Amino acid sequence: MSSVGSRSHIGDGNREYLTGMRLGGEHVLILLDSSTSMLDESIVNIIRRRNMSSEVKKRSPKWRQALDTINWISARFPRASQYQIYSYSDTVEPAIRGTRGKWLSVNNTKQLNETVENLNNLIPDGGSSLESAVDAIKELQPQPDNIYLITDGLPTRGVQPPEKRNISGQERQQLFERAVAKLPYGIPINVILLPTEGDPMAPAAYWQIARVTQGSFLSPAVDWP
Repeated sequence: MSSVGSRSHIGDGNREYLTGMRLGGEHVLILLDSSTSMLDESIVNIIRRRNMSSEVKKRSPKWRQALDTINWISARFPRASQYQIYSYSDTVEPAIRGTRGKWLSVNNTKQLNETVENLNNLIPDGGSSLESAVDAIKELQPQPDNIYLITDGLPTRGVQPPEKRNISGQERQQLFERAVAKLPYGIPINVILLPTEGDPMAPAAYWQIARVTQGSFLSPAVDWP
């Protein structure tokens, strides 16, 4: 795989047969879950890493896998396409400040490298508001024709801050359904799920949305990509 900051291969095909992931598109959006749980697979280690230094958090294997996944996808953007990369936790932010609601050109290799490199400065923190991420999709014109969603579980909050600290699995499912109900029609959602323990409903929920939208679902091994 190409290293971060070097787009060594930009593909023209629509499908990577090794993964079954739907590739291509004229307007491609990547949504990256940057909530605290992206620090590790286990709840105990998430709590432990949450109290470590920023540099240690950035090196968390699960988080690095998420960033490597974006590097892998971005190296396969079609040359003539446009793209945007948003991270979402309590809020939604573009990888390049000031570009929210704007499409960027894959042909601008310098900017594409900068976009991917900027993600290295992110530190997973906060809750996971999938609803806010979905709302941000609607700001893009034209709408994306391919979306990659990199996450590790069901959302933990909506657009507004939660009223209580702890949230049940059923409440997380409801937050997920509320976000999905806002999705624009006809856009394939390709889900890359890096699971967290204690969230057993997540795989089925995300598989279903990938199937209904004619996207793809991947829960990769720890050494992919």
